[in-house]
Amino acid sequence: MYEEIEIFGEKIRIKNYLCSSNPNKIKKQNAKLNLYIKINDACNAKCEFCSNRDMQDMGNINLEKLEYVLDYLNKRNLLNRISITGGEPMLKLDLLNKVANLIFKVIPNAMVTINTNGFNLRKVVNLDSINKIDEFSLAIANNSLVEDLVKYAPKISFTFKVFSIVLFPFSSLVELTSFLE
Repeated sequence: MYEEIEIFGEKIRIKNYLCSSNPNKIKKQNAKLNLYIKINDACNAKCEFCSNRDMQDMGNINLEKLEYVLDYLNKRNLLNRISITGGEPMLKLDLLNKVANLIFKVIPNAMVTINTNGFNLRKVVNLDSINKIDEFSLAIANNSLVEDLVKYAPKISFTFKVFSIVLFPFSSLVELTSFLE
């Protein structure tokens, strides 16, 4: 169940259904793309499970090309959602701010997720478009921290939701809090 679409003169096949563990409940949908914008390669966490853990930053993203791509996909109604990722996108808050602003300039109602390990999380409130960001997909780790995080999260004064929790090398809430600051 795939649909062929043309993008930048190339034909590609994309899935046109929602996944389900029950084959009888697979639901067809219009073919849409999830766009991942990798704004840098560097990451401060060095997670053992990450394929990018040894990457070094390779420079900045070309914002003019990004604007063209966003406009191209939006005009053809091909976008489902946009994820800003890296490395760790929160290492470059100024660039993250520019990219988020550009996305909402081109697509005012875009569904945007930022994938992060939580670094600089308290500074994210300074993003111009913080109230437009749909989700933060937060990769944290160490099962003993999940319970502490649930207790701690309501004390954070952000206007977004944590979408996912993954494993990450912290042994205490104090270490996590220090990392987030």
